Amino acid sequence: MNPKNKLRIFAWNVHGTFMSTLVKTGHDFYIPIKRGRPYNYDGKTRGYRWPRTARQISVPEIRKNKYDLIIFQTPQQVFEEQYKVLSAEQRKLPKIYIVHSPFKKDPRRRRDRKELVRHIVLDMIPQIDAFVHITRYNLKQWTTFFPETKKKSVVIYHGIEIPKNIRWTGMDARAVNVTNFLPGRPECGNALWFSMSKKIPMELYGMESEKYGGTGPVQNRLLRKKLARYRVYFNPTVASSVPMAMLEAMSVGLPVVSMKSTELPYIIKNGINGFISENRDILKNKLNLLLSNKKLAEKLGKNARKTIENKFSINEFIYKWNKLLGEIIKKKNI
Repeated sequence: MNPKNKLRIFAWNVHGTFMSTLVKTGHDFYIPIKRGRPYNYDGKTRGYRWPRTARQISVPEIRKNKYDLIIFQTPQQVFEEQYKVLSAEQRKLPKIYIVHSPFKKDPRRRRDRKELVRHIVLDMIPQIDAFVHITRYNLKQWTTFFPETKKKSVVIYHGIEIPKNIRWTGMDARAVNVTNFLPGRPECGNALWFSMSKKIPMELYGMESEKYGGTGPVQNRLLRKKLARYRVYFNPTVASSVPMAMLEAMSVGLPVVSMKSTELPYIIKNGINGFISENRDILKNKLNLLLSNKKLAEKLGKNARKTIENKFSINEFIYKWNKLLGEIIKKKNI
């Protein structure tokens, strides 16, 4: 992708799958890296395919470079990291904040709301030109509790490429899930996964999963080929955003059995591309149904693939991002 007006964008990388997709917009991305690859400074995450327009930049070189726009993905980057690595002039550039996940704490609670208002609304909003939400659920949550963000907010769904040479086989009659550090992430449904894995044959991929009977991490470029052999994808998420791994599984034809939470009811439709429920017994029964009925799993899996084509088009993702970037730069230049 070669946009008409190519920009020089500085962006920290904290989500390898998302960032490796965002760089496909065709702009020149400068991604900071430190020795040891600590959080916020992972550079180009290993195991992904990166275009030449994505460049790693060491911290000493950051202030020497010229950029057109800054992208943030965590509050820490807004409140701390930019002051450590960017010059005063660079901090005046247009800024985008990507909202990956809903609030882990309920902002309606007095103490939590006070904390969120102080750190997010009062401090962050004046600095940010646009908040990009990856789901409608995130947008609704933010604009309900913090209406000050509404005028600056937009939704751009994930962009998922449909692999041409990978197709679901379902030969392995087990469910599969991909989550990094699952034991320490209650929002990702760790309790539900561990409970269900005692009753249903399952495989778990992700960092540190081998400590709990899983297979361990898998390079992203190999992930979908591995996922394609499983019968169904099980998503236990209870308070997190839409898992990229689930969407990638759907892109190769896996049906999904999912906990009903956040954005997921807009994506998973009962009896169409999978099953979704808040009832654990129903989830268990639907998993057993698909594990024992390969034809049904294949039928729902084909629809899951169509869902990705229709709702998570990579071309639509690129178009919307380039449109937003162009609008922000134009406003700043007026």
